[in-house]
Amino acid sequence: MGTVGYMSPEQVRGQRVDHRSDIFSLGVILYEMLAGKRAFRGDSTIETLNAILKEDPPELSESNSQINPALERVVMHCLEKSPEQRFQSARDVAFALEALSGLSSNRTMTAALPLMAGRTKNRERLAWILVGVCLLGLLAALPFAITYLRRAPVVERVLRFSLLPPEKATMGAVPAMALSPDGSRLAFVASFEGQNLLWVRSLDSLSAHALPGTESVTAFPFWSPDSRFIGFFAGGKLKKIDASGGPPQTLCDVGAASRGGTWNRDGVIVFAADGLVPLYRVSAAGGEPIPVTALDQSRFETSHRWPFFLPDGRHFLFFVCSNQTESGGIYAARSIRKKQSYCFPRL
Repeated sequence: MGTVGYMSPEQVRGQRVDHRSDIFSLGVILYEMLAGKRAFRGDSTIETLNAILKEDPPELSESNSQINPALERVVMHCLEKSPEQRFQSARDVAFALEALSGLSSNRTMTAALPLMAGRTKNRERLAWILVGVCLLGLLAALPFAITYLRRAPVVERVLRFSLLPPEKATMGAVPAMALSPDGSRLAFVASFEGQNLLWVRSLDSLSAHALPGTESVTAFPFWSPDSRFIGFFAGGKLKKIDASGGPPQTLCDVGAASRGGTWNRDGVIVFAADGLVPLYRVSAAGGEPIPVTALDQSRFETSHRWPFFLPDGRHFLFFVCSNQTESGGIYAARSIRKKQSYCFPRL
């Protein structure tokens, strides 16, 4: 279950959270310390989340009859489903706990651990002492812990963005743009004076600049994982160029109708060399392309296109074109490190 059992109801629903969500999590921790079991339990993550939303934890007195009723009320007040019904601040929780300070340390330690049958008397006393010390320390540090855990409210923003062609340039009919992995720049193809060029625009700017040396670029540019270089297809070649400018470098030969590429952290580029071939791989430093997929003739596949590396940098998605509708679609390659990729069923 991991940390799922410590989430507040508003976190489970994906709603905005504030410090009162931390108060709920604190209540879950206190409950577990006093009862010796989780407040919300399920055989799966989904069942645990449903319990947080719909179920109330058993009363602490059911686990340990020596739990002080006042302490139980404080814990249960922290576990209210609605944030408005909980303590509204760390100061409120601290004040409520301060009212319990009249309890003797022995009674607090006795309440801190449910009775466990079958334990020897010495082990039982030692366990009570250790848990009691931990509980007293937690209560003393409570105001500071909640302040530390307090999170700023989630700011919900709507981003509206228009991409217009540069002055005296036109955009092609085929979508030909790619956002850098760091989310700061956009690369796109636009025609200027009858020549296709690769352009780069920072998202905090209203202007774009063309990259010399990218004449005759076709669609589907793609970025290096560090957002420094852009891979592109031009003149039957796969090339790369520094996004800040400079001469392009040719990596290998490709067909005339390339259909996208992707670049991982290990310096491997997977690309569609032409419209009617499988996918190939090549080093980002250049070299001889090596096929990484094979067309399945029994499924009437005609081409593999638009590869995209997953975050692990080894697996990738790609699109399969087929003369049979049920065979085409998005597939996943298991590993780029194998000479031949094996595909999962269509996603």
